This record gives sequence, structure tokens and C-alpha cells, in this order.
Amino acid sequence: MHIRKIVFLLVILIGFIIGFWCTSNNTSEQLNASQHIIVSENGLKNPESLPKIAAGDNYQIIEDIFSAKLNEYNTNGYFNQMYEPSLQATYYGLYILKALDMLDSVDQTTIKNYIMSHYNTTTHIFTDNYALRYLDTDANKEYYPFTTLLEVNCYAILSLAILDQLTEIDSTYTINFILSCYHDDIHGFIGQPYNTCPSGILKIPTMDNTYYALIALDVLNGDLGTKRDDIVQYIKDLQDPVWGFANDGDDDFRSLGGVMLEPNLLSAYYCIKSLDLYGYAYSIDTVKFHQYLQALYDEQTFIFQILPSGYHTPDRDNIIASALGLQLSDLTPFHSEYFLDSGNRSGVINFILNNRNSMGNWDSSTPYEFHELIDTFQIIRGLNETGAIFQLTTADKNEIFSSLSYYNNSGGFSLLSNDYTSVEQYYNVINSLDQYDRIGGSDIDKQAVYETIKDSCLYDAYFDIYYFYACTNMPLQELIAGRPEIPGKGFRSYPIEYFTMGKKEYLKEWNRKDDHKAKFQALDTLKEIFMLDNFESERDLSNMLDDVVNSQFLVTGQSNEGAFLPTIALSSYYPSQQNSEIIFEHSYYAIKCMELLTEHLSLGPITDLGFDVGLLQKFITYRIVNDGTYTYFDPEYTDNMEAILENTYYMIYVLNAINMYTEDNQKIKNFVLQNLNYSNVKNVYYSYKISEILGLDISFDVDRTHNLVQDIYSEELHEFYLTTDRKTIEQQAFLWICEMAKNDKVRISSEYTDNVMLGDYNLINASLCNIILKDFGPYTIVKFESPQIGTIVFDQQVDNSFQKAISIPVSTNNYPTVRGNITLYDGPNFIEELPIVFQTYYDLTIAHKVSKGSNNVNIEINVSLISGLGAQPLYDCYAYADVYENGNLMETKNFLVEHTDYSFLTLNYTFQSVGDYTLKFYLENPYELDSLLVNETQFTVAGIIVSTPKIDSTDSDKSSKVTLKTDYQNAIPLMIAIISIPSCVIGISTKLKRKSIINSRSK
Repeated sequence: MHIRKIVFLLVILIGFIIGFWCTSNNTSEQLNASQHIIVSENGLKNPESLPKIAAGDNYQIIEDIFSAKLNEYNTNGYFNQMYEPSLQATYYGLYILKALDMLDSVDQTTIKNYIMSHYNTTTHIFTDNYALRYLDTDANKEYYPFTTLLEVNCYAILSLAILDQLTEIDSTYTINFILSCYHDDIHGFIGQPYNTCPSGILKIPTMDNTYYALIALDVLNGDLGTKRDDIVQYIKDLQDPVWGFANDGDDDFRSLGGVMLEPNLLSAYYCIKSLDLYGYAYSIDTVKFHQYLQALYDEQTFIFQILPSGYHTPDRDNIIASALGLQLSDLTPFHSEYFLDSGNRSGVINFILNNRNSMGNWDSSTPYEFHELIDTFQIIRGLNETGAIFQLTTADKNEIFSSLSYYNNSGGFSLLSNDYTSVEQYYNVINSLDQYDRIGGSDIDKQAVYETIKDSCLYDAYFDIYYFYACTNMPLQELIAGRPEIPGKGFRSYPIEYFTMGKKEYLKEWNRKDDHKAKFQALDTLKEIFMLDNFESERDLSNMLDDVVNSQFLVTGQSNEGAFLPTIALSSYYPSQQNSEIIFEHSYYAIKCMELLTEHLSLGPITDLGFDVGLLQKFITYRIVNDGTYTYFDPEYTDNMEAILENTYYMIYVLNAINMYTEDNQKIKNFVLQNLNYSNVKNVYYSYKISEILGLDISFDVDRTHNLVQDIYSEELHEFYLTTDRKTIEQQAFLWICEMAKNDKVRISSEYTDNVMLGDYNLINASLCNIILKDFGPYTIVKFESPQIGTIVFDQQVDNSFQKAISIPVSTNNYPTVRGNITLYDGPNFIEELPIVFQTYYDLTIAHKVSKGSNNVNIEINVSLISGLGAQPLYDCYAYADVYENGNLMETKNFLVEHTDYSFLTLNYTFQSVGDYTLKFYLENPYELDSLLVNETQFTVAGIIVSTPKIDSTDSDKSSKVTLKTDYQNAIPLMIAIISIPSCVIGISTKLKRKSIINSRSK
């Protein structure tokens, strides 16, 4: 028995070698072809269509922004707000820097480049968004001072002069442009070229325009010629015997804005300073003007008022007024012999110097802590022109210089400081935190946020409404809503983020200081921090809901009938004025307000609130464009593609909310795909939102979206630009990116071998990505989960992919296919899975021997299963032989089975009669459904041996072993069968016949 085992082991080894040699040429190409790498995305096995994973780490960008915003909030008590820079504010900043003698402390080249980016080399005119807003002025709505086209150009000229860069422009063209704004009949300057200016208030000369025109011409060495005397007379005619100097000659035109009445000290400064340029300050009625100054000055407090008592809120703008009063005292013979002696003068200066705020610069007044850059500019200008600036210490100057960083943005300066956080910014950050489940912890002081949002809510007794001011951190609680002298609710420079009423022919922005958008974002922020109930106890939410519902515009015959006004307060306007203030965004946010408030107040569906659903649908459907294969919403006021996509999303949302959506989704999808722009994050976001709300399953190029996030990210500012040209900061982009990062379906891409030998390892690589991310944070767990293999956790690699070598146990359960899922978890929460399937195979080595007697046959089979673990017995196998006599199946006989280092199967069969016999013997392999024919043999039994002499069993065994050994030795080169599964090759030889049978099977 021992010899037999050795022999059979040798047979197996030799058979394996020969079988491998015989089959290598036939199977190597097939195996190599089957063992390629499969790359699949959620079951789609198309490597060419798979997105590439972008380099970089967008997850870390998001985390860095969170850290920066939470740190700034914990340090400052607010989230930084990036306001749009302007040529006006940039001039203010440069003037302050020069007056402080700190111009060399800033990057002058960057500032110059910002200024020149607004210069048209063809028209030789500077234009920023503030100038465009001026060109959109509607006399029936609101006039915004200080930012006429003329003044904006003057700011640019004066800024270049400060930077000593006037050679960047053609002075001749610039001088001609300024002179083109001169009113030949009234002899002052208007805000744009006179010949192209429409009739109305814009054609009225003003002193702020005239003042800046004159000082800009002065630095350009422009010659006024005979116009100078006319201008001097025009200014002198603006003096009122009692009220000082007006800013214009029209009693009904508030050319310095609605913030303050005229005349006032600012208009007086523009007049007298302009006269002083040509040495005519003495030509005014000094006595009357001194009486006017006397009425505005308090000798006890050393404070000037901007207007006479009774015509404005007491002490409003008193610091600015004191700086202006100091200047005007110096410009006119208003010296110690009158009343501003050295003591009074020192008192005024000390009042100004001692009332800087915590930022290091100045608020407009002592009781109202508004601090716009115009305030510090006018105060520094007053100190500089009177020589009092030399009383500032080095520490004072450093603090003022540092405070300018609050206004710095994108190479220029902004009118508002970054501590005036908008409600929208709170909404953006809080909702971003909520996307990442970071509201409930200690990341944010929810009570402080609550107080900030609550303080931005005002009650207007005149209209009996509550509204949210779109900006926070303002002392609005100290103001009385509805007061005519403060219609700007604090801001006197009219920042463009909150003031854009106009015709919208040039500037396609609709920003308001109070509208449904601010209301929704404020209420939603309170909801996210779990404090809407607290707010309800202090404010009437039912009243707010009624205001929204009642703001629907229902004037028959108007083009926007059925839509919603931005606020119920506009209901007092003329219908045509109301109609002109409507865009679809207001209706979208009205619906959002209704949904939020009805849910909180448990009032049921919004369609039961009583607004005219049919008219709203009519307003919307009239603007839906069905153009061949495309459908989209036309906002009408702009052809900007991002605005069209945004409004198309609003259209879908609102129609769904009122149960009236019936549009063709495929046409909308066609439109989105046609207009996808991977260089603009707003475009991508609203394309994503449309795909999400309609279930369009748009296949975004995640390689490009990943790169977009990195291209628009500012590491310095921890903010995103709107586009890859990195010109405009878009603070909403952070929420957009967080929302897509958390809500977009995760794409799992995998790489693995599709044909693995049992007992071997399959190295599986998994990469994760969605439209924004490929790294999903430290709590990301990736597993291979299979009912056959079990659950195995992957290891994360340095490139944020996941990898694991999966062992495939040698088991019939794992042949011929292994199925499982690559599953993604965020902590314990299931996120996504990718089914994968791969094939398994094994090899068999079979050696057999057939020994024939006169009326019997002995068959022996050796079987080994070859796997990744090497050779081993083929457990659970068995063999049988079908016996045919003269072609007829007589019986079936089973082999005996013994497992050692291999499987040994034997059959000894004795024939009972003479005849022609065929024996077919089969192997039953537990890995296969079909029996394997190992061999068949034929022979003839000519005679039957009735009996044999009885011999001792020991001698019989010895004789059998010897014979067996001899026979094996003779049969070794011939009795070899090699089987490779699933590509099987069987080679069978015997001593009696040389016969080769090739049987290839594929599983």
C-alpha cells in the first residue's frame, strides 16, 4: 500500500507537468484574456464611460472652510461677509492709506489691476456694477447717491493719481468725458454725458457730481475755460440764507439719497470745497453761513449736527458732522474771533479722535453704531484737510490701517465691512453645518445665532407687518421702522447687496434689504438650530404667513399678475411700480415661506391658504419656453444662462408645490445637458438641482466637477469664486458644494480580477466619488459583503481608495461564481453598494490504471484538486462504472473511495458470462453538475473461470502488491489524465492502445 501511494503521487506530479505543458498553449491566451481588470461603476462595465477621479482632496477643502468659519465665529461673534468691491470704496481706502502715510504697506499693483479691470480701452470709461445701477435709475423708485457714472470715473482717476498711475489712461479722453457731463444751462455736472442722459432727475446737476468732476479735472490738469465762472456762480446760487448750501437746485430731488434731508453739512462741504479749489470760498455769504454753523454746533459737547435740530434723528451722523464742521470752519473765516477758538477746535478734534470704535475706525455717530467705509473716509478727510491728522499716534494709525482689512476684497475695497453678516450667510453656513450633522453639538453657539437673527426682525407699525432685514449686526432695534429720515435703515452708502431698485436694463441684479428671501432664510436658520419655537413666542408667525400670502400681485391687466411681490410693503405702491418690482424668485421664496410656516404651524397644504393658485400657474406657464427639444423658464429680465437654470429649477419646484407640474422632463434634461458649464459653480449646482428634483439621473463629468471645486477655491479667503476665472467671490457656493457633496449619490468604482483560482486571493480596489468628493471623511467604512465569503472590511489607502485581498476558500459554495457587494457606510449608516461578480476555477489531475484478467477487470483512479493552496484530495467525489454487454447496459458499479494526500478510487469487477463488454467509468465531481467520463474500455470474455484455488490471504496480498507494483511501473508513462477546470483537457493512454481523447469544457 505504501509503494502504491508513492507511485500514484509520482503519477500525479508527472501528469500535472505534462498536462500543463499540453494545455498551456491552448489555455494561456484564454486565461490571460479572462483575468483582465474589470472596472465597473454601479454595475455598468464600460471602462470608457467611467469618470476619472480628480487629484486633490475636496473633502479637506470643505473641512478647512468649516474650521475657518467656526473659528472666525468663535473669535469675532459673526461669520465674515464678503461684499462686492467698488471703485468708490477703493478710492476711499486709498485716500485713507495715503493720509495715514501707509500706502506702501499694501500691494499697490493688485489695487491698480483691480481699478484697470473696469476700464474700457475703446470708450475710455470706467464702469463697475454701481455705475450700472446708476444707469438703471428709475425716478419713480429710488435714487442712489455717490455712484453716478461720472463719480465712478472720478473715483478711478483719483485712485490712479494716488497710486501715481495716471499714465494707465488717456487723459485727453478722460477730460473730454468729464466735460461731456457738464450742464451748459445750469452750469453744474450731472452723473453722465449730458447729450445721452434721459430727462428727469438724472439731468439735474448736483454738487457731489460737480465736486468730484472738479477735483478729478484738477489732477488731470483739465482746463475749464469760461465754464469756471459759471460754475462758481452756480454754487453760490445754491446757498440758502438760513439753511446753508443745497446739493442741487431742485427742492423735490434728494440727490444725497433719502438718508438725510438737504441742505446739510455734507452738501455745504461739496459747495465750499469746490469754491475753494479756485479761491472763491470767501465769496459766499459768510455771515449767514456762520449763523448756520452756529445753529449746528453745541459748545458744551463740542459736537456738530448734520442737520438743524428737529429735522433728523438727534445725533445721527454726529461724528461725521463734526469732521465736516471742522473742515468748513477752516474753509471759511470762521475762526477764534467768532466762536471756534482754540479750545472749541481742540474739543471738536478730541471728540472725533476719542470716539473710534472697537475696530479702530469710526462709526457714523455715537448713538448709532453704523460703520461704513464712507464714514471713516469722510472723517479722515476732515482730519487730513484741517491738519488734525497729525494728532493720531502711530498706534492709532496702525489700528485704522488694520481696520481696512475688514473692507478689503479681491484687490479692491468694499463699502461695508465684513462684520455686517447677511442673513443669507447665516443661512448658508448653518445649512452647510446641518448637511454634515454638526448642528446638535458644540460647533456653533445656537443661542447667539438666535439672538442675531431675532434682532434682524423688525415690526413696521405703519404697515403692521414683520419683516427681516437682510443684514445682521446692525443696531436696528435702536431705529424706529418707517421713519422717513432713515429709509435706508442705517446704510447711507446704499451697498449694492441690499439696494438695486431700478429699471434693470444694465444691472441684472434684484437685491433688497427686505423680501421673502430674507424672511425664508432667517426662519429656516432658526428652524435648523431648533429655535423656531422660541422665536414664535416673541414674534407672530401667523402674521408673517398672512403677509406672504397677501403679497400676491392680483392687479388685472398687469404683466406679472398672479406672481408675488418681494414684500407686502410694496402693496402701497402704484400697480405699475409693483409690477416692475416682480421677478419669479420672489414667488419661489414666497412658496418656501408658506411651506415652512404651514409645517411649523400645522396648517396643512399651502394650497389651502387662499392665494390664487391658478393665476400663479398662469404667470409661470406663460414664461415657459418649449423650443423643439428643449424646455426651460425664461426669467425675461436676463439671458444669463445661470439665471435661466436657477429660474427653471424654481419653476419646477413651485409647480410641484401647487400640484400643477406637467412639463416634459426629457426636454428639460436636453436643455440642461446642452448648457452645462463646468467652469461656473452656479451652473453646475442648478443643473444638479434640476436633475435631483426630477430624477433625471444626469451623468455629470465628475472629473470636471472635482477640478472645478479646486479651481474656484481660495485658500487665503476660505471661500469659493463663482467661476474659474476667479473674479467674483460667491459665498453661496459653499452651501451649494456641501449640499452636492452630501446628497449626490456615491459612485463606487472597482477594480478586481474576474477569474480567480479557488484558494487564491482576489485583490479588490474600490474608489469612491460623487459629483464633489472622492474622500468622504474619517467615518467612511468600505466592506465586501458576500453570503459566500462573509464580510470583510477594506483598508483605506493614502490616495483615499480602499483595498483588500479577499481569500476565496476552496469550497463548492464558491464555484463557479462569487457574488457580493462593495458596500459603503458612514459610521453605522449604510450609504451605497456596488454588486460585483467574478468567476472561480480549479484544476484536476487524474491518473487511472486499468488491469484486465481473463474474466475480471481492476480499475484504479487517482484524483487531486489543484487550487491556490496546492494539491489536495477531491473530497466528496465518487466514481462509478457502467457495464455494457453486447451494447446493453447491464449494471452500474460504484468505486471505493479513500482520501489521503489525494483521492484514491478503486473498482474490481468480475464478469459472470462470456461476451463482449464495454466499461465506461465516470468521476462525480462535487464542483460540477455533470459526470466526467474518465475512460471506457472494451474486451471479450471467452471463458469463465468457475473457481480458483484457495490460497492464504497474506500470500494473495503480497502477490497483488507485487503485480500491482509491476503493472504501475509499466503503466506510468501511459496512464495520465490531466483536467483543468473550467477549461478542461483530458489526455488518456493505456498499455494496450495508444488513444488520445481531447475534451474541452468551459464553465
